[in-house]
Amino acid sequence: MIQTFRRGLSLQLSKNFNLLEFQCHCDDSECRTTIVDEDLVKQLQKIRLIVDARVTISSGYRCAYYQQRLKESGTKTTRKKVSTHELGLAADIIADGYEGEHLAELAKELGIKSIGIASNWIHIDLREDKIREWKY
Repeated sequence: MIQTFRRGLSLQLSKNFNLLEFQCHCDDSECRTTIVDEDLVKQLQKIRLIVDARVTISSGYRCAYYQQRLKESGTKTTRKKVSTHELGLAADIIADGYEGEHLAELAKELGIKSIGIASNWIHIDLREDKIREWKY
């Protein structure tokens, strides 16, 4: 279930993840919410328990303004259409001591179908339409 929260709210969503970790990184004063899917949090918590190491969300929710700024800056990790980050369905994560390939394997074992793989981090999202895997 996708939930919308007031930006800046500190709320423990699971044992290891706080809502603040999902907050948009923009500087837009109009960005007043954080959107996150509770199933995404559950999957991240499972990954955290498996790796038994700190898992950092480098990018969670992104407002449309921030997503557009990323596109305009030439960031190659942004989607041309509406991003799953904008929908609260995605997170980019880093796990202490883990390479991207290993994290991706763990995510696949958990049934996550949409995974972007970088050297030391991964993008996961909850799109269910088909299996997607790509490299950054």
